[in-house]
Order: sequence, then C-alpha cells, then structure tokens
Amino acid sequence: MRLDLINAHPESIDLLSEMGCGGISFGIESLNYESVKAIGKGISRDKIFNTLTKIKEKMPNAIVDSQFILGLPYETRETAEDWLKEIEHPDYPLHNIKIHTLTMNTVSGYENIWSSHFEKNPEKYGYTFPTENKTYWVNNMNFSRKEAFTMIKMHQNFIDTKNGQGGEGWLGYAGIRNMGVSEETVKELYSMHRLYRIPRVNEIRRQFTSTYIQNLLKLDPQ
Repeated sequence: MRLDLINAHPESIDLLSEMGCGGISFGIESLNYESVKAIGKGISRDKIFNTLTKIKEKMPNAIVDSQFILGLPYETRETAEDWLKEIEHPDYPLHNIKIHTLTMNTVSGYENIWSSHFEKNPEKYGYTFPTENKTYWVNNMNFSRKEAFTMIKMHQNFIDTKNGQGGEGWLGYAGIRNMGVSEETVKELYSMHRLYRIPRVNEIRRQFTSTYIQNLLKLDPQ
C-alpha cells in the first residue's frame, strides 16, 4: 500500500478501520525526501511519521510494516544513517521492517511490467557501474552498494530485535491478519521457528483462497 496516497487521502484510514483491516504493508523506501521524490513517492519525513501515527491510533491492533531501500538517488551514507536512527527508536510506529540494498536489473533489453523508468535508465539518475558486474552500482552521491551492504550489517541487531526470532524481517504478518487470523494466532506464528511457521502460513493461505473462491462461485451473476 502507498503511504503517500494515504497521507493525501487521510479519510482512507477511517475506511480501512471500518473494513476491519488487520494489517498494512508499505514500501516507504527512505525517509530522505529527495530520494523518495526521485522515485515518485514525494512525502516528507514528518508526514510519514504523522500518517503512521494516525494509523496506529485509529487501528491500534493492526500490524503495520514497511520495506526500505538503501542506495536510492540523492542518498548518502550520512542521510541514510540519519533516518535509520529514527526508525530504530522504540516509539517509531512500525511493527516490522525490512531493509534492502537497491537492486536493478540492468540486463540489456530486459523488459517487464514491473520495470520502472528508473530501473531502465539508471545512468540518467547519475548511477555508474565501476565493474563488469552491473549489480554493483554507485549512485549520484557516490554512495555504493558495498557501503549499503555494510550499513545493513551494522544495523542487524536492531533489525533482529524489531522483527523478532531470526531477524528475518518477515512481512507476512500483516497479510494473514487480513485473512481473518486472530492477533493471538499471529503471535503464536511469530514465535515459531520458520521451518514450522512457513508450512502453517501456507496452509492458512490455501484455506483462505479456497473459501474465497467458493464464496465467489455462490454469488448471483445477476
């Protein structure tokens, strides 16, 4: 879900609450405004925090998580360290997080519906590729993928603590809450080792999908 769109339409928070929404996953990507503006998600740091806070206040039992990316345009080591410290605060209104390094498919001629203009034309955004391995980039602020990897390792203890057992940053909890799974069951799944949890979650998804399809087939086509 797009946090910037919820910020632009705050009435949607009430609608989500009325629908019984149990979890929301966002792709906030970065708290650096110049970075998110460059990828079409122009929302300030204050608005990100305030909107997340409003969601938490309106839906206190909902699981809210987000993914972040290190290495977007205009990101530096300093700006990244700055916003990482902010989301590390215990009161920051997110339950789970996942931090990635920027990944771009730079294979010549690679096209699919998910490829953004940014991914197709990284050079236009100031990216360079110092080796033949095109997965290793340097952005327009001389921030490299190697540095991004190092930063994630440095913050791994926080990620482990925030996300619980294994530090996996697994963001599936929000989704299964919306399948009618109770908060107590989610907490039980959260405490399981992944070898036992993943089959259980897959079974929950299969059951939900089966029930949903059966309900659709019962609808009057008129």
